[in-house]
Amino acid sequence: MLKEKGQHGDFNPDGGGADVILATSNSYKATAEAIKGIRPDGRVILMGFSTTESLTVPPEILLKRICIIGSTQNNRAPL
Repeated sequence: MLKEKGQHGDFNPDGGGADVILATSNSYKATAEAIKGIRPDGRVILMGFSTTESLTVPPEILLKRICIIGSTQNNRAPL
């Protein structure tokens, strides 16, 4: 049974969570909130970046052994 707890970033189904988060926003704050819902050993794909915000590493990155992968947004050619 899935239960929702608190804000959108706190959703965590029975100790699991998302396998992958595809972060396309240019808001690091929004990405940090989304990371709270990832499972241990999950992956975050960063495709957006901000020129006005500093990237702050949330503790979940270390505590859950999350892998961060950087990528760019391209046209159809790489697909």
